[in-house]
Amino acid sequence: MAGTQKHIGTLEIITGGIIRPYVAKTAVYPLTVADHYVHCTSGTFTLTLPTAVGIAGRDFVMKNTGAGVITIATTSAQTIDGAASGVLTLVQNDWLRVVSDGANWFADMSGYLSPHGAVLDTTSQAIAIVNTPQVITFDTDVLKKKIVHDTGANPGRITVNEAGHYIVHLLTTVKSTSAGTIMDIWYRINDADVPNSNAKSAIVNANDEKPTTVTMTVEMAAGQYIEAWMSGDSTNLSLRAAAAGAVPTRPVTPSAYLTIDRLP
Repeated sequence: MAGTQKHIGTLEIITGGIIRPYVAKTAVYPLTVADHYVHCTSGTFTLTLPTAVGIAGRDFVMKNTGAGVITIATTSAQTIDGAASGVLTLVQNDWLRVVSDGANWFADMSGYLSPHGAVLDTTSQAIAIVNTPQVITFDTDVLKKKIVHDTGANPGRITVNEAGHYIVHLLTTVKSTSAGTIMDIWYRINDADVPNSNAKSAIVNANDEKPTTVTMTVEMAAGQYIEAWMSGDSTNLSLRAAAAGAVPTRPVTPSAYLTIDRLP
């Protein structure tokens, strides 16, 4: 503590500011009650909070300015706002303040970045077998923050690292080279259909194209994955991608574009 102190009855007035303990870390570190501000300057590693028991009101601030990912762990299976040990992570420029309630931890103020991401596919995707579900795949990562997507293995799968309610939005362009066809598009979480998520896209005339969106709010546990699936009554149906246009100049049309965002 710095500055001068003045007592008026039971009130203590401090001028000149307050100095709180500060440490900079680049490797695994268990916090102690002597800490306050922990600054992660580089590397990927874990910070472990001390037990919340017996220190109600004690707070810690953790900031990551490095390019790595910092995992926040707890002691004795204690939670942070209900999240289990190791679930919360800090990416570059994230910060998190936690306060003990005597049994667990809660987040009081944070510059914590909620998980979110966007993926797309640059190729047309045709129905392979009539009336048979097939996963919609994505070959390009636009943005990934605390979600997992691999364009090689399981390219249709988006995995979340943290539990919560997520808004998932899919935009596609459905095309058919024959008239009177229908495509269904829906979501699955860990291979189970998401209730009420199906959208039907009916093509009336041959070579018609129809933008189709599917937007849902879903609850997901840490480690679960979501996929978009499609099925059609004709192999003439596809999700159509298109090259950039020249007159007028316009960007590429992906066959599928998916965004996912966790609600606060």
